[in-house]
Amino acid sequence: MLVKAAHFYHAQRGLTLLEVLLASVISSVLILMVSRLIVTEFRVTEHLNRKIQLHQQLRTSFALIKRSLFMAGFNASTQMPVFLQGSQTLTDVRNDTQVGYVYQGSPTAQNDFHHVVYQLAANQSGELALRLCEKQHDRRFTFEQAASSGESGPCFSLFDTDWIHVDAFQIRYQPLQSRAGTLINTGWVAIHLRLSLVQDPSIHESADFTFLQRHWSL
Repeated sequence: MLVKAAHFYHAQRGLTLLEVLLASVISSVLILMVSRLIVTEFRVTEHLNRKIQLHQQLRTSFALIKRSLFMAGFNASTQMPVFLQGSQTLTDVRNDTQVGYVYQGSPTAQNDFHHVVYQLAANQSGELALRLCEKQHDRRFTFEQAASSGESGPCFSLFDTDWIHVDAFQIRYQPLQSRAGTLINTGWVAIHLRLSLVQDPSIHESADFTFLQRHWSL
């Protein structure tokens, strides 16, 4: 009877201190590995989400620029194209960082001019920003008038400069020639836009767009 009791007590004994410590170490290592994996996955997901958001911002802004540039020189009231005052081309490019144009969208109002200028310029904080100046007036503006805040409306930044940095906004204009070899008032316009995140410059996106101007005449 005593032998059976002793055997029963030996079978029911608990874990030793060494076994408990070993189990704790193994659990801690597993928890640390899982935590690191979760943190890594979170960082990868966050990086991807930021890149997707930046890409969407680039696509949206580029679509706006492309769609509006196709209106350069359009004149709904007459058969002749309209130009910025003093400009010789439908799309006026300045310093390879500014592009401006004017159009008339109403077939009945002959003095309803829409002026648009996109420009890479320093803001009040000295940071580069892609600004849009859009003005509507009953007379044509010069490029300088259309590109500055004040008359008929202010200019504003297309992006939140606390979040997005404009690394590059470049415009190239290549005029076309007539069959006689003389330059005409239209040509190829090429635009390059590059954006990056202020908090993480390693996340960046860029896009290029080239088009031939319409609404021109010899």
